[in-house]
Amino acid sequence: MIALAAVGLAACVPPPPPPPPAPPASTVGCGSMAEPTPADPVEYVAVVDEPGPGAPEVETFTATSEADLEAQIDELEAEGTVVAVEPEQPVAALVDADPRSAEQWGLTNSAFSTAWTNGFDGTGVRIAILDTGVQAAHEDLAGKVVQGIDYYAGSSGDPAGDSDYGRVDANGHGTHVAGIAAAGDNAVGGLGGAPGATIVPVRVLGAGGSGSSSDVSSGIIWAADPTKGNADVINLSLGGSSCSSSQQAAVDYAESQGVVVVAAAGNDDVNVPIYPAGFEGEVIAVGSTTSANAKSSFSNYGTPFVDIGAPGSAILSSYKDSPGQPPNGAYLVKSGTSMATPYTAAAVALLLQHCPAITNGSAAGGSVADKVLATLQATASPEIAGLGASLVQAGALTTVTCPT
Repeated sequence: MIALAAVGLAACVPPPPPPPPAPPASTVGCGSMAEPTPADPVEYVAVVDEPGPGAPEVETFTATSEADLEAQIDELEAEGTVVAVEPEQPVAALVDADPRSAEQWGLTNSAFSTAWTNGFDGTGVRIAILDTGVQAAHEDLAGKVVQGIDYYAGSSGDPAGDSDYGRVDANGHGTHVAGIAAAGDNAVGGLGGAPGATIVPVRVLGAGGSGSSSDVSSGIIWAADPTKGNADVINLSLGGSSCSSSQQAAVDYAESQGVVVVAAAGNDDVNVPIYPAGFEGEVIAVGSTTSANAKSSFSNYGTPFVDIGAPGSAILSSYKDSPGQPPNGAYLVKSGTSMATPYTAAAVALLLQHCPAITNGSAAGGSVADKVLATLQATASPEIAGLGASLVQAGALTTVTCPT
């Protein structure tokens, strides 16, 4: 019964050992599970695939003993197939011709202007930003941010939740990420890599830049659901050190819908995967480069973990309202694989606009994610020393023969 929760864990890096027959509750999920007690209850995340064509549901519950955990899993199994159960885990943002476009060196180094000259700016493509929210009224984002969803609503010290649908940002990180991906060509400030794309805000992190695996999993599923977020690309400038079964199940669902998931590789200067970027073959993991096209000192690196590099050091973009700056017109320079990821999401948006017929194919043809990654890598610059990946080149993506 509980073994069902281990479905799909092979994509974790490194893969966990196979579960023993009839595993106890303490081994369900990506890794070992804390044993709940009345004195030390544990909050759990479950992903349940209910009968019918709809998306899986993310459930959270608290157990006070192994017997209680077993009983609650039994109740969930009555609703559908339990594809993941694990303790809740923390995640966090990964930060280390417009008047200011000349300051945005990343657009030049990854040849975004060539793509625009070729007639591609991301129009018709929806990029979901799973982050701290997006300041929808910002001068560079106004009119581009559609109604999203807020999974972090209700936390003390954070702005009002569900009624804002993700279009507030008490931290600034999500607004910065959204600007890099798709700030409009509006002659007021910065410029995004895909200025014609639509931003779908999904708030999964709070004002402090942290959140939980259950909210991230819920956000991925909502964004990928064609009846809800209807995203084409999901940007995850966040991560945690532990492999998460619930995030794995959510990514599996996104892949089944033909949605491309792009995630930050992390800022610890190590060859160690973080998650969700570490779900090899399903998530495009992005490392960071400098204006000199070198590995950023902080960026995680190495194959097969890091799939592609993108500009991430000293990146100017939109930001939340700040003292001394006009309302809805703040800008800030930030560094991190969090910044490299939306450049890659923007490049993917340009490719999807150029090649709208990319669909899930046969096993031989591969998934949308497989085709997109192969195209990103085939058109990228030579490998960046020390990164284990090449620098994304947006212009070349708009001249390729489209994969089918």
